[in-house]
Amino acid sequence: MLYGFKIKIFYMFCFSSKNKKYLIFFLLNFAWLNYNQVIAMLPVMDVNAISELSSQYSVMQEQVSKMSHLNDLTSSIDTKTKSLVDDAEGNYGFGDLYNTDKDLEAKQYSPDSWDDALHQLSGGNEDRYQQLVKEYAEDHETIDHNSYAKGSTDSDASVYDQQVNTNTAAAVNSSYAFDNINDELGTVHSLSEKIESADNTKAAIDLNSRLTAELAYIQLESLKMQSIQNEQVASNTSVQIHDETLESTYRALPDDDT
Repeated sequence: MLYGFKIKIFYMFCFSSKNKKYLIFFLLNFAWLNYNQVIAMLPVMDVNAISELSSQYSVMQEQVSKMSHLNDLTSSIDTKTKSLVDDAEGNYGFGDLYNTDKDLEAKQYSPDSWDDALHQLSGGNEDRYQQLVKEYAEDHETIDHNSYAKGSTDSDASVYDQQVNTNTAAAVNSSYAFDNINDELGTVHSLSEKIESADNTKAAIDLNSRLTAELAYIQLESLKMQSIQNEQVASNTSVQIHDETLESTYRALPDDDT
């Protein structure tokens, strides 16, 4: 109890307005005399650790920036990939453009075989083919087998029939092909024009493929004309062979004097 009374007297002495300067002086001297103990009470600060943390923080910020850039790049790639996929897909119906069953029938005007052509048979477009046969007959007068045989021989009449049929078939098919040239040019031109207005790459490729098919039709038509020329050459050669055969047979006959 006496100790508590002494402490109370001490606080009253220190915090009285008259003795405050003595208290401040006492505290400053105490701090100066006990400097090491005061410093030891302060928290320890590792400068190297702080520097390392700062460096790590900078690296993390750089990685975050790169990750953000990578995300943007990935998103851009996804968008472009989707665009490319959309650009390469789709069905635009260009395979049927100027390529219907009716168009194909018009191209299949010639018969299936040359023998059918010699008998004036047609392929797909019967009316047009027979019209051309009739026009050729009106423009090129001929006679039948028996009429020709009256002024020659039956063998010569057969050769004559072959020549007439060959020329008729060649003329009719050539006329049909010639009449269709402008239509084919118009089709090729229309297809090539549509390539410029195609919606995307797939549509342009489809149009180009359709144009390639049309060019294939034209090449087949050229092949047909070449085949007809070969048939004409073969027919003329057969006539020459026939004449040479008759001449050889005639020369082999025995003389009347022997």
